[in-house]
Amino acid sequence: MGKNKTTFNLNSKFTFGKYKDKEIESIIIQDPSYVIWCKNNVKFFELSDKAKKLLKKHKPIRSSGSYGDPGEARGAANQGMVDVFGGSGMDGGWGSNPFG
Repeated sequence: MGKNKTTFNLNSKFTFGKYKDKEIESIIIQDPSYVIWCKNNVKFFELSDKAKKLLKKHKPIRSSGSYGDPGEARGAANQGMVDVFGGSGMDGGWGSNPFG
């Protein structure tokens, strides 16, 4: 445990944020991305070993990148555009001009 960190167990309740007063266990199951965001961005937030194991079990599946990486969302959006327009993605994600 790091200095000035609060270790949250499965039955601990969030003391902040949109899930304030909700148990960690239920949020790990309901919204694991939020817990991962807290783990990566809230300086005092620490999970117990049991909470980490449960989070690992419920962690959203990612194809690449790290959580909270703004480029990852752009990459996913560009991939969708590439699929629609049939390009390779090397030209800014739009593919060939579908209008001529």
